[in-house]
Amino acid sequence: MNDLPNKGMLSFNLVSSRPGPRRLMIGGVHGREWRTTSPILMTLVDEGVPISGTVVVVPRLCSVGGKHVSTLKRAYYETEEGMRMISLIVELRPQIYVELHCYRPSAYAVLTDYERRRRKGVPPLVDLGNGLLMGSTSQHVLPFLLTPPGILLEVPCRREMREDALAILRILRDSDDVLGAIQSLRAKHPEQVSRAIKLFNEWNNHYSLQVGGKAGERRIKFQGTQA
Repeated sequence: MNDLPNKGMLSFNLVSSRPGPRRLMIGGVHGREWRTTSPILMTLVDEGVPISGTVVVVPRLCSVGGKHVSTLKRAYYETEEGMRMISLIVELRPQIYVELHCYRPSAYAVLTDYERRRRKGVPPLVDLGNGLLMGSTSQHVLPFLLTPPGILLEVPCRREMREDALAILRILRDSDDVLGAIQSLRAKHPEQVSRAIKLFNEWNNHYSLQVGGKAGERRIKFQGTQA
Protein backbone atom coordinates (compact mmCIF):
# COMPACT_ATOMS: atom_id res chain seq x y z
CA MET A 1 0.00 0.00 0.00
CA ASN A 2 1.23 3.51 -0.74
CA ASP A 3 0.25 7.06 -1.52
CA LEU A 4 1.14 7.87 -5.11
CA PRO A 5 3.50 10.89 -5.11
CA ASN A 6 1.80 14.26 -5.61
CA LYS A 7 -1.53 12.63 -6.38
CA GLY A 8 -3.03 12.45 -2.89
CA MET A 9 -4.74 9.12 -3.49
CA LEU A 10 -4.42 5.77 -1.80
CA SER A 11 -3.17 3.00 -4.04
CA PHE A 12 -2.22 -0.63 -3.58
CA ASN A 13 0.80 -1.95 -5.44
CA LEU A 14 0.50 -5.74 -5.56
CA VAL A 15 3.68 -7.38 -6.83
CA SER A 16 4.15 -11.07 -7.58
CA SER A 17 7.45 -12.86 -7.06
CA ARG A 18 7.20 -13.88 -10.73
CA PRO A 19 7.96 -11.31 -13.45
CA GLY A 20 5.07 -10.29 -15.67
CA PRO A 21 2.93 -7.47 -17.01
CA ARG A 22 1.70 -4.31 -15.31
CA ARG A 23 -2.01 -3.82 -14.77
CA LEU A 24 -3.83 -0.73 -13.53
CA MET A 25 -7.35 -0.90 -12.04
CA ILE A 26 -9.17 2.29 -11.08
CA GLY A 27 -12.47 2.86 -9.29
CA GLY A 28 -14.27 5.89 -7.90
CA VAL A 29 -13.65 7.70 -11.15
CA HIS A 30 -16.21 10.44 -10.56
CA GLY A 31 -19.00 11.52 -8.26
CA ARG A 32 -20.08 9.04 -5.61
CA GLU A 33 -19.35 5.87 -7.58
CA TRP A 34 -16.67 4.95 -5.07
CA ARG A 35 -19.36 3.93 -2.59
CA THR A 36 -20.11 0.96 -4.83
CA THR A 37 -16.82 0.35 -6.63
CA SER A 38 -14.26 0.80 -3.85
CA PRO A 39 -15.45 -2.18 -1.74
CA ILE A 40 -15.24 -4.42 -4.82
CA LEU A 41 -11.68 -3.34 -5.57
CA MET A 42 -10.69 -3.59 -1.91
CA THR A 43 -11.91 -7.20 -1.89
CA LEU A 44 -9.61 -7.85 -4.85
CA VAL A 45 -6.73 -6.21 -2.97
CA ASP A 46 -7.37 -8.39 0.08
CA GLU A 47 -7.03 -11.52 -2.07
CA GLY A 48 -3.33 -10.75 -2.53
CA VAL A 49 -0.85 -10.50 -5.37
CA PRO A 50 -1.43 -11.60 -8.98
CA ILE A 51 0.01 -14.81 -10.42
CA SER A 52 2.76 -12.79 -12.08
CA GLY A 53 3.76 -9.19 -12.58
CA THR A 54 2.12 -6.23 -10.90
CA VAL A 55 -1.35 -4.84 -10.39
CA VAL A 56 -1.84 -1.30 -9.11
CA VAL A 57 -5.29 -0.79 -7.62
CA VAL A 58 -6.73 2.69 -6.95
CA PRO A 59 -10.05 2.12 -5.14
CA ARG A 60 -11.07 5.78 -5.26
CA LEU A 61 -9.62 8.15 -7.83
CA CYS A 62 -11.88 11.12 -7.07
CA SER A 63 -12.08 13.25 -3.97
CA VAL A 64 -15.04 12.88 -1.60
CA GLY A 65 -17.70 15.34 -2.68
CA GLY A 66 -16.29 15.69 -6.19
CA LYS A 67 -18.67 16.47 -9.05
CA HIS A 68 -19.71 13.87 -11.57
CA VAL A 69 -18.24 14.84 -14.96
CA SER A 70 -18.60 12.25 -17.71
CA THR A 71 -15.37 10.63 -18.90
CA LEU A 72 -16.80 10.95 -22.42
CA LYS A 73 -16.32 14.71 -22.18
CA ARG A 74 -12.91 16.27 -22.73
CA ALA A 75 -13.67 18.53 -19.74
CA TYR A 76 -13.27 15.52 -17.43
CA TYR A 77 -9.56 15.38 -18.21
CA GLU A 78 -9.20 18.96 -17.06
CA THR A 79 -10.51 18.03 -13.60
CA GLU A 80 -8.23 16.92 -10.78
CA GLU A 81 -9.30 13.30 -11.06
CA GLY A 82 -9.07 13.31 -14.86
CA MET A 83 -5.50 14.59 -14.72
CA ARG A 84 -4.71 11.96 -12.08
CA MET A 85 -6.06 9.25 -14.37
CA ILE A 86 -3.94 10.22 -17.36
CA SER A 87 -0.88 10.79 -15.17
CA LEU A 88 -1.20 7.27 -13.77
CA ILE A 89 -1.53 5.70 -17.21
CA VAL A 90 1.47 7.60 -18.57
CA GLU A 91 3.56 6.83 -15.48
CA LEU A 92 2.74 3.13 -15.19
CA ARG A 93 2.27 2.20 -18.87
CA PRO A 94 0.04 -0.77 -18.01
CA GLN A 95 -0.42 -3.69 -20.39
CA ILE A 96 -3.96 -4.03 -19.00
CA TYR A 97 -6.02 -1.01 -17.97
CA VAL A 98 -9.40 -1.30 -16.21
CA GLU A 99 -11.99 1.24 -15.05
CA LEU A 100 -14.75 0.13 -12.68
CA HIS A 101 -17.84 2.36 -12.70
CA CYS A 102 -21.39 2.14 -11.42
CA TYR A 103 -24.64 3.37 -12.95
CA ARG A 104 -28.15 4.24 -11.85
CA PRO A 105 -30.79 1.76 -13.04
CA SER A 106 -32.40 4.53 -15.09
CA ALA A 107 -29.18 4.83 -17.12
CA TYR A 108 -29.16 1.19 -18.26
CA ALA A 109 -31.09 1.83 -21.48
CA VAL A 110 -28.81 4.73 -22.45
CA LEU A 111 -25.60 2.79 -21.76
CA THR A 112 -26.69 -0.23 -23.82
CA ASP A 113 -28.54 1.65 -26.58
CA TYR A 114 -27.26 0.73 -30.05
CA GLU A 115 -27.57 4.41 -30.98
CA ARG A 116 -25.11 5.36 -28.24
CA ARG A 117 -22.32 5.63 -30.78
CA ARG A 118 -24.26 8.23 -32.76
CA ARG A 119 -25.52 10.08 -29.70
CA LYS A 120 -22.46 9.90 -27.43
CA GLY A 121 -19.60 9.08 -29.78
CA VAL A 122 -18.83 5.68 -28.21
CA PRO A 123 -20.25 2.19 -28.75
CA PRO A 124 -22.91 0.76 -26.44
CA LEU A 125 -21.89 -1.36 -23.48
CA VAL A 126 -22.72 -5.06 -23.53
CA ASP A 127 -24.58 -6.78 -20.70
CA LEU A 128 -22.64 -9.84 -19.52
CA GLY A 129 -25.59 -10.80 -17.34
CA ASN A 130 -27.40 -9.48 -14.26
CA GLY A 131 -26.66 -5.88 -15.25
CA LEU A 132 -22.86 -6.22 -15.37
CA LEU A 133 -21.86 -4.13 -18.38
CA MET A 134 -18.61 -4.20 -20.34
CA GLY A 135 -17.13 -2.06 -23.09
CA SER A 136 -14.21 0.16 -24.01
CA THR A 137 -12.95 3.10 -22.01
CA SER A 138 -13.43 6.63 -23.35
CA GLN A 139 -11.98 7.67 -26.68
CA HIS A 140 -9.99 10.30 -24.76
CA VAL A 141 -8.09 7.55 -22.89
CA LEU A 142 -7.23 5.24 -25.80
CA PRO A 143 -4.30 7.29 -27.18
CA PHE A 144 -2.47 7.04 -23.85
CA LEU A 145 -2.72 3.26 -23.55
CA LEU A 146 0.20 1.01 -24.40
CA THR A 147 -2.16 -1.59 -25.88
CA PRO A 148 -5.79 -0.55 -26.44
CA PRO A 149 -8.53 -1.07 -25.61
CA GLY A 150 -8.99 -0.22 -21.96
CA ILE A 151 -11.64 -2.37 -20.29
CA LEU A 152 -14.61 -0.55 -18.77
CA LEU A 153 -16.93 -2.36 -16.37
CA GLU A 154 -20.19 -0.92 -15.02
CA VAL A 155 -22.22 -2.36 -12.14
CA PRO A 156 -25.50 -1.00 -10.74
CA CYS A 157 -24.90 1.58 -8.00
CA ARG A 158 -25.88 -0.42 -4.95
CA ARG A 159 -24.01 -1.12 -1.75
CA GLU A 160 -23.57 -4.82 -2.28
CA MET A 161 -20.69 -7.05 -3.24
CA ARG A 162 -20.72 -8.10 -6.89
CA GLU A 163 -19.15 -11.54 -7.20
CA ASP A 164 -19.69 -11.45 -10.97
CA ALA A 165 -17.64 -8.25 -11.26
CA LEU A 166 -14.93 -9.76 -9.06
CA ALA A 167 -14.78 -12.81 -11.33
CA ILE A 168 -14.07 -10.55 -14.32
CA LEU A 169 -11.50 -8.52 -12.35
CA ARG A 170 -9.70 -11.73 -11.35
CA ILE A 171 -9.37 -12.71 -15.00
CA LEU A 172 -7.97 -9.28 -15.83
CA ARG A 173 -5.65 -9.38 -12.81
CA ASP A 174 -4.10 -12.70 -13.84
CA SER A 175 -3.93 -12.24 -17.64
CA ASP A 176 -0.63 -11.44 -19.34
CA ASP A 177 -2.00 -8.89 -21.81
CA VAL A 178 -5.25 -7.32 -22.94
CA LEU A 179 -5.74 -9.77 -25.80
CA GLY A 180 -5.26 -12.77 -23.54
CA ALA A 181 -7.69 -11.20 -21.10
CA ILE A 182 -10.32 -10.63 -23.77
CA GLN A 183 -9.84 -14.17 -25.04
CA SER A 184 -10.45 -15.51 -21.52
CA LEU A 185 -13.48 -13.27 -21.12
CA ARG A 186 -14.86 -14.49 -24.42
CA ALA A 187 -14.49 -18.09 -23.25
CA LYS A 188 -16.66 -17.17 -20.26
CA HIS A 189 -19.15 -14.98 -22.17
CA PRO A 190 -18.77 -15.94 -25.85
CA GLU A 191 -21.69 -14.09 -27.44
CA GLN A 192 -21.45 -10.93 -25.37
CA VAL A 193 -17.69 -10.43 -25.65
CA SER A 194 -17.72 -11.23 -29.38
CA ARG A 195 -20.35 -8.50 -29.77
CA ALA A 196 -18.24 -6.08 -27.73
CA ILE A 197 -15.25 -6.76 -30.02
CA LYS A 198 -17.41 -6.15 -33.09
CA LEU A 199 -18.75 -2.88 -31.69
CA PHE A 200 -15.24 -1.70 -30.81
CA ASN A 201 -13.92 -2.44 -34.31
CA GLU A 202 -16.86 -0.69 -35.98
CA TRP A 203 -16.29 2.37 -33.79
CA ASN A 204 -12.54 2.92 -33.79
CA ASN A 205 -10.61 4.00 -36.86
CA HIS A 206 -7.13 3.56 -35.36
CA TYR A 207 -7.22 0.07 -33.90
CA SER A 208 -8.66 -3.21 -35.10
CA LEU A 209 -9.00 -5.78 -32.34
CA GLN A 210 -8.60 -9.37 -33.50
CA VAL A 211 -8.88 -12.08 -30.89
CA GLY A 212 -9.04 -15.81 -31.55
CA GLY A 213 -10.43 -16.85 -34.92
CA LYS A 214 -9.87 -20.03 -36.91
CA ALA A 215 -6.11 -19.56 -36.89
CA GLY A 216 -6.14 -18.70 -33.19
CA GLU A 217 -4.63 -15.31 -33.90
CA ARG A 218 -4.29 -12.87 -31.02
CA ARG A 219 -3.19 -9.41 -31.99
CA ILE A 220 -4.17 -5.80 -32.22
CA LYS A 221 -3.73 -4.45 -35.70
CA PHE A 222 -2.99 -0.73 -35.69
CA GLN A 223 -4.68 1.14 -38.48
CA GLY A 224 -3.44 4.68 -38.95
CA THR A 225 -1.64 6.68 -36.34
CA GLN A 226 -2.47 7.05 -32.68
CA ALA A 227 -3.98 10.40 -31.86
